[in-house]
Amino acid sequence: SESTNEMGLCGSSPDIEVEAPDVDMGYAMRNAKDSYYYVTQQAKVEKNKMKYPFTLHEMNDPEKTKITDVPAEEVKWVDATCEYLAALDDWTIKRVQDNVWRSVMRPTIEPNVDNAVNGAAENVEGFSSLPYFIQSKAKRAARDKAIETSRKKSGFDKRIQDKMLSIALNNMIKAGATINPEFKPPKEEEEGKEEEKKSEAMKDKN
Repeated sequence: SESTNEMGLCGSSPDIEVEAPDVDMGYAMRNAKDSYYYVTQQAKVEKNKMKYPFTLHEMNDPEKTKITDVPAEEVKWVDATCEYLAALDDWTIKRVQDNVWRSVMRPTIEPNVDNAVNGAAENVEGFSSLPYFIQSKAKRAARDKAIETSRKKSGFDKRIQDKMLSIALNNMIKAGATINPEFKPPKEEEEGKEEEKKSEAMKDKN
């Protein structure tokens, strides 16, 4: 459109629209465990604040279902309980989510997004005649928007937090905690599920 050309020449970037790619959450889950390190670090802080006896509720919300009791510091599941609390700490879980997204997911989707952006840019009238820095700025904005939309659309952040809580819960059980039978943890996400779906879909096509 003419307005796109005019805007470009004035120094603001034209809009390039590309579709946000799907996120392979199975791959994210398999590679999220390395970032559990941040949870174990924050767990040490949580342990220093802990008052005994302590009752852990789901999401650490007293209105929700009780998970387990920590009668004293000596019990073997105290560290894992503190890990559960650490996975609910906003700052800690944000570090986990950002780390998994940056180191695991972005490298898998960025090349496809870049290709899509370059293709879409060719269809923007007059784009190739714009100054290089404006072209770069427009492409970068389109890429960042598509990648951020993918993160939101996939429910990535919540699913990564659920994974961290699930690891903590399993650590509690391994350490001997008695889990309240009324507590129903979120269903464990299968790590290979998304690839299996894709391979099934390929079989159906053939």
